[in-house]
Amino acid sequence: LEVREAKLNDEFIAANTASATVEEYRKAVREDLEEYAKNTADSQKRTDVFLKVVDDSEVTVPEESIELMYTQQKLAYEQQAQMFGVDLETMVSYYGMDMETFESGLMTDSEAYCKQNAVALAIAEAENLTVEEADKEEMATYFGYESVDAMIEENGEDEVNNRILMDKAVNFVVEHAVEE
Repeated sequence: LEVREAKLNDEFIAANTASATVEEYRKAVREDLEEYAKNTADSQKRTDVFLKVVDDSEVTVPEESIELMYTQQKLAYEQQAQMFGVDLETMVSYYGMDMETFESGLMTDSEAYCKQNAVALAIAEAENLTVEEADKEEMATYFGYESVDAMIEENGEDEVNNRILMDKAVNFVVEHAVEE
């Protein structure tokens, strides 16, 4: 096996990338990194703004909703463990947790999600945000579904509509946020 030192030159770049020159390659990489940084910052801002609204909201979530979310999430983890050929407790141990810690964290996450969902749906209702067919088409395309019907069949119409309304509510909050 011969190992050769690669030289960063136009010939190497043209042969191994979509760019023709080193200069073009560096420009493309810089643009990609800047876009990634912008997207990351935008995403973090969206999260921070929405969570601030959630934290400042007084909402009561039915215990049944939290239990249902907990059960659904635990089932998803159990199915994931089965795919790896282990039981849930073994998989959880790979993450350095015991079942009690895992289940406690899962319950906390379920409560947080249910509260976020309740706040988002309240905002959607108060602001008359609705789900349009174009929203469903956009979501199906984004997540790579063959069609809206396929997405709804896999996830259920209520789940699809809730996800769209949550996104619209977060967008609304971010668009109307005032920086402190």
